[in-house]
Amino acid sequence: MERWRLKRTGNIAPHGVTRSRHFRRSRCCGIAAGTVRHVAMAERSSNRTLWRMHGSRRFTIVFGIALAIAACGGSDAAPAEPVGSASVVSSPAGIVLVSPADAASTIAAPLDDLVILDVRTPEEFAEGHIDGAVMIDFYRADFADELAKLDPDVPYVLYCRSGNRSGQTAAMMDQLGFESVQDVDGGILAWQQAGLPLTTD
Repeated sequence: MERWRLKRTGNIAPHGVTRSRHFRRSRCCGIAAGTVRHVAMAERSSNRTLWRMHGSRRFTIVFGIALAIAACGGSDAAPAEPVGSASVVSSPAGIVLVSPADAASTIAAPLDDLVILDVRTPEEFAEGHIDGAVMIDFYRADFADELAKLDPDVPYVLYCRSGNRSGQTAAMMDQLGFESVQDVDGGILAWQQAGLPLTTD
């Protein structure tokens, strides 16, 4: 009886140990397998990230090379012409903005047929004007028509009170083809500040 118990105990104990070891081995294998899968997934994720980073870098490098090629390729092209440069080239070179002193020098040694043109109002003209000036009121309804009646081939010294109206008149004379116009910068006010004479005759 005792031997039978020992025999059974001996049979059960090894069998129990065997099952316990098998269970632990299976469990360890499962954990190891899970760890391997986790590591593999992490490596794949890392590879994808690296691939994307490399792809982004490749795109950046290719894009930079394309820009460099475009810049180098455009260096031999003719420079773009500034807008309005043709009109500047074709406009009369004699229409210029001058200082009161330069205008006074022109008047002191006048060219043939020089016209001193005052475009202020009659009231302003009566208060004082440059000697020898003729007046056409800028605010007249027919001002453009009167301006077009002037000879475009003779030289002009042009002024107003402060330079605003004379500047607009100079632009109109440019369109009409006047060849030589000196617009007094600052108008009659700058003329007076420079100590230059006026007359009321």
